[in-house]
Amino acid sequence: MDENDITAASARTTPHSMDAIAATFVTDVNGKIVQMNELMERLITDTLRIPDEDRMAFRLMRQFGIGSNVNRIRRDLLKERRVTEELRVDTPSGEYWFELHLIPRHRADASLDGTVGILFDITQRKKSEEAVIFQAFHDPLTSLPNRRALVERMRTAILRAQRSAERLAVLFIDLDGFKSVNDISGHDAGDRILVEIAERLRLLLRKDDVISRLGGDEFVVLLQGISNPAALPSVARKILDQIRRPVAFGEASLQVGASIGISLFPDDASEPERLIQQSDRAMYRAKQHGRNAFRFFSDQSTHEQAPQSDDRGRHETGDPTAELIPILSTDTLTVRGYRINLKGLIFTAEQKERVLQNYERAFEKYAALREGERLPFGLIVPVLQVSGRLYPRKDDIVAIATSRGIPVDEMSLAINRVRFKGV
Repeated sequence: MDENDITAASARTTPHSMDAIAATFVTDVNGKIVQMNELMERLITDTLRIPDEDRMAFRLMRQFGIGSNVNRIRRDLLKERRVTEELRVDTPSGEYWFELHLIPRHRADASLDGTVGILFDITQRKKSEEAVIFQAFHDPLTSLPNRRALVERMRTAILRAQRSAERLAVLFIDLDGFKSVNDISGHDAGDRILVEIAERLRLLLRKDDVISRLGGDEFVVLLQGISNPAALPSVARKILDQIRRPVAFGEASLQVGASIGISLFPDDASEPERLIQQSDRAMYRAKQHGRNAFRFFSDQSTHEQAPQSDDRGRHETGDPTAELIPILSTDTLTVRGYRINLKGLIFTAEQKERVLQNYERAFEKYAALREGERLPFGLIVPVLQVSGRLYPRKDDIVAIATSRGIPVDEMSLAINRVRFKGV
């Protein structure tokens, strides 16, 4: 086989997407390289830096990292089968990928005389493929794993935790005040906050922990190897502290807070999506009771980073309370809206006016959630029927809602029959 035959074989083998000249070589029946073109010479001398004594075809294959396949390749060539392999090579100048074709060549009597080897540099193609795969599993803004990647990693972590009898913790993080930053300072400022918070979480958490951005201002953290759940509040507080730190944006200083919901494997759920949903629901409860707080799915108490509200302790005094309860879709368990839930519906006459005050607090929390674009569906407001009269009056409810920027058409009224002692 002469140089023209090698060039012709290269042309027939060249991938359609490649225009580059191939590196070619010829071996004898024992695998010794007896001829090569200039590109192959430069490749093994300058790029791969392979010494002369290793320039046997099968030794080259070992250099290319396919040593375990050499015997199979030998057998295929002896059976005069064509061989195609993708090779990954780490060199002092970086990582390279090649596509290798080995084609049997014959003597005039049709006996096997060796092979023609053709190498195509497919490094750029491989990098492009890796970039596409990376984009499919990562958030383009922060480069954090996306929901798809998170669920896959959670499945792997759950299997590992089951074998080691350890717990996992899922922390659902939703930023407070993020929409205001976008509205006032622009989306570039919002993006700056998201990128900075992603980096802070990377630096704060362990290498084995998974940090994911689901989209918008929502992050999820997967903590692995949890032997003592009592340590989780400390982790949550550190996250809240990091998020609250101001973010520089030009000459401005931007600041947001966060609400965190925490679910545990296997205590709360055993499937990735269910664990995410439970932590999401816990986050909503933390947000309802004040911002900059965290809450466990299995815990009825809310843990606040700092005093956020003046209405704690009302349960102990016997005062009436009104809180927001999420309404979930039966199909997906996602939040469809909220309703105001009244506790302690038998009130004394002296406490009657406090009902309206608690309505005001509930509306304030709903308005805060709307600001964070968390409530696309609406609010159900209970109206108390007392001695044939409705309380609060419709006009009072409309006034409370409109003063907090809540559209009236987002609300639905539901009548509750209650009685007041002394009325």
